[in-house]
Amino acid sequence: MGFVDSWIHWVMMCVTSVHYIILVNSDRVGPIEPGRGLRQGDPLSPYRFILVLEDASGREINLTKSEVFFSRNISNPAKEDLASIMGVRHVIGTGKYLGFPSMIDAVCNDVEKMLNSFWWVGGINNRVIPWMSWEKLAYTNKGGRSGFKDFKAFNMSMVAKQGWNLLTKPHALVSRIFKARYYPRTSYFDVNLGYNHSFVWRSICKAKEILTLWCRWSIRDDSHIMVMNEPWIRGKRDGCLSGHQKQDVEETLQVPLLEKVNEDRLIWKEEQNGSYSERSRYRLWKSSHMSHESGRGEEDWCSLWNIKAPPRVKHLLWRICKGCLPTRDRLRQHHVPCLLTYQFCENDLEDD
Repeated sequence: MGFVDSWIHWVMMCVTSVHYIILVNSDRVGPIEPGRGLRQGDPLSPYRFILVLEDASGREINLTKSEVFFSRNISNPAKEDLASIMGVRHVIGTGKYLGFPSMIDAVCNDVEKMLNSFWWVGGINNRVIPWMSWEKLAYTNKGGRSGFKDFKAFNMSMVAKQGWNLLTKPHALVSRIFKARYYPRTSYFDVNLGYNHSFVWRSICKAKEILTLWCRWSIRDDSHIMVMNEPWIRGKRDGCLSGHQKQDVEETLQVPLLEKVNEDRLIWKEEQNGSYSERSRYRLWKSSHMSHESGRGEEDWCSLWNIKAPPRVKHLLWRICKGCLPTRDRLRQHHVPCLLTYQFCENDLEDD
């Protein structure tokens, strides 16, 4: 386990120097040193097994199972040299992740606080005055923002991918396990979240509303859906068929029939190939939460970010355009005690 020899020697002295002191007819007898075996209830006895299995500890790095993945900015000779020095294999990709449960809100808030501090001050442990709310920062720079992502929304986009896999890959081992455990007699869309469920399953259930709103069925053999209750019609918000609308019935009757019929397929409405993507889902969230810009369009902001100037200058111009300069007027709004006039003339109000 990596302990130094002196520490192991001290522990072995404690373990091997066990002795008893007992009372016989109210007289003290001892010490008695045991010849072999472990003393029952001795708190140090289990440490013998740890010391014996020190070399077989799983905490030590197993170089035969370890791999290293390099950035594309590193040259190939440097990659091979580093892999040889570390004694591990060089791989091209990072492999597949087994799942992505939703992050706790407190974790998301802490990460956002660190990014806020880094953006406004340049460090992650400094006290900072947020001159703009995080919701306005978490958009692309085309809209005049910094390009940070909203972690809660982005994390939910990743979680919805797991729900999508349960729907589109029902024969996969993970899908069959979840169905047998949580919804054996119903579908994913109809499942009710009960009590004492795992954190992963509760996270996946949170994404059900997202998939219900932006998924629809592509009807082929009509074997997986009920056409009157489930979404499948293009161009409608809910995608469901209403028996009270004559136009829907006429358009349905005009749909050409296929000679070769395949199984019904669940598709994601925001992608041309019908497959779910985290990027498109986050784009939907962003468009639904983005407030309308006043005064400047996307082209104006693109020209600002594309000017040939140091990043610090671009940042300053962006703060000027967004009204995020630490003027005395704004400092007073954030309860910072200071004068409201300019430092030099002391006449006019120092504002934007």
